[in-house]
Amino acid sequence: MRLSEIKSKLISILTKEISLGPGFLIQQDLELLILHVEQDKLTKIDRENIATHVLANYLHENTEEIEELIDWVTRG
Repeated sequence: MRLSEIKSKLISILTKEISLGPGFLIQQDLELLILHVEQDKLTKIDRENIATHVLANYLHENTEEIEELIDWVTRG
């Protein structure tokens, strides 16, 4: 998967999380994560939050694709 595809998928998932309402991460946190993905400025904490509190929720949907996203996010 290309970087642009990865970023697009991450933004799509984070946007979906916003529409689902409050979870572990509040809307402002998710919006900040989207901004950091767009600007290639993910911090270590951003990466941990995305992998643990967002992507892990989607492993049952498309395991291979989500695992690839988690790998990319956690590589930092």
